Amino acid sequence: DLRVGLKLIGDAGMIITDDQKIAKVIREIRSENSDSEEHTGITSGNFHQDTLYAALLLEQWNEILEKQKDQIKNTSKFIEEVERVGLPIKFSRGAPDKSTNLVIFVDNADTLVFYLKTHLIKAERFWPTPIPFQPGFKSLNYQKGQFPNAEKASAMSVKLPVPSGEKESDHLVRLLRQYFFKS
Repeated sequence: DLRVGLKLIGDAGMIITDDQKIAKVIREIRSENSDSEEHTGITSGNFHQDTLYAALLLEQWNEILEKQKDQIKNTSKFIEEVERVGLPIKFSRGAPDKSTNLVIFVDNADTLVFYLKTHLIKAERFWPTPIPFQPGFKSLNYQKGQFPNAEKASAMSVKLPVPSGEKESDHLVRLLRQYFFKS
């Protein structure tokens, strides 16, 4: 498990991994970016972290883990409620996960996003442009229809905020029920 970018202040951050190969490379990068002029040849930026930043970040580590647990719990409860009331929503594989993104797949995704935004829900299209048709792939001249699964996923994907508790979850489920069942 590799988690990168737990930012604190300034250039502070932390990388935690159980992969020994990654750990070795990260230590080499850290050594290369020390105050000495000796470099091991790994191309890197100036990624050193002083002891104070590391200590402050470690102090926050348990709080970060607790927030993740709360997000997973809230997402699980939301999914259970959506399934209980029979909403026509499919969840992305991996939900609930450790992120703040809750991706759902629905028909008429643009219409749902507009409806939720009018009710002050921070919904947005997740991948509005299928990856094969994004600017970085333009030179490959892919044509519509060559990636039907990517195109369908793109057309149906909506990113919702993870409800922060039961009240937000109930409100979001209520709005989704109104949207899908027009009640």
